Amino acid sequence: MKLITLILGCWLSIAVQASEATAQEEQIARHWLQLVDRGDYLHSWEETDHKFQQRVSARDWVSIVEYARDPLGPPISRKLIQAQRHSTSNNEQFVKLDFKTDFENRHVATERITLHQRDGNWQISKYLIH
Repeated sequence: MKLITLILGCWLSIAVQASEATAQEEQIARHWLQLVDRGDYLHSWEETDHKFQQRVSARDWVSIVEYARDPLGPPISRKLIQAQRHSTSNNEQFVKLDFKTDFENRHVATERITLHQRDGNWQISKYLIH
């Protein structure tokens, strides 16, 4: 019974709202994606939040992104297709932005940028591409 309560409590601790990204949130995500698009991987790591930097070293980040992004080639188009707002039980705010991106060597990829609000500022905390 405790396990069910714990799972239910964790599930209820996150509120999800489908919504549009604010202009500021989208601008932050697009600026960061431009760094990655240019191959400026070290700078993109420097612009992530401190928790991301604690999980992934700059050296590892550069290796991971080179492996994942370089083969795709430059982006041809990128469109924001979805934004979801989340807040945790301790009032931490974050937003997930999904972009449909066509690359020179791969069509129809989805890029997800997660922004966390820390000290009133939105910062990149995750990047996924699939």
